[in-house]
Amino acid sequence: MRKMKIAVAMMALSLLSSIPAMANWNKGAGANSNRWWYENEDHSYAHSGWFWLDGNNDGVAECYYFDQEGWALLSTTTPDGYTVDENGAWVVDGVVQTKDVEVKASPKKTTTVKKKQRKNGVIKEYKVHASGSSTGVAPKQGEVNGADFNREHPADNSEN
Repeated sequence: MRKMKIAVAMMALSLLSSIPAMANWNKGAGANSNRWWYENEDHSYAHSGWFWLDGNNDGVAECYYFDQEGWALLSTTTPDGYTVDENGAWVVDGVVQTKDVEVKASPKKTTTVKKKQRKNGVIKEYKVHASGSSTGVAPKQGEVNGADFNREHPADNSEN
């Protein structure tokens, strides 16, 4: 029984270690329960400016503004004069602004499983090799500062 528990624990750890870390949106808690922040793949968070983020990994990024504490601004005008919608995405005349970004497929994993087969009364051990093709993709790291945003979109408020 003890060996079975150890084997199950090892399989669970093996499975967990093969799951890639993905960037994601996180909802605040308590007084911040109506606010959102974004965690990057490296476990840092977006803050202090504009970020192009492809949160759903579809190859199309939306642009979001985050304050110094890392909260996405929602349904407001950003400090540099742009408008963001209820989801925090930059909009112009009600249209979410997007940018195509490169996505890369996760590396293929090869799994080796030992199996026992009984054939004609003889037990034979063999290894099964399975190459998994992942459908998941990792987003390209978005621009991390306002200079990139401003270079691509000259400020409408050029008097600053």
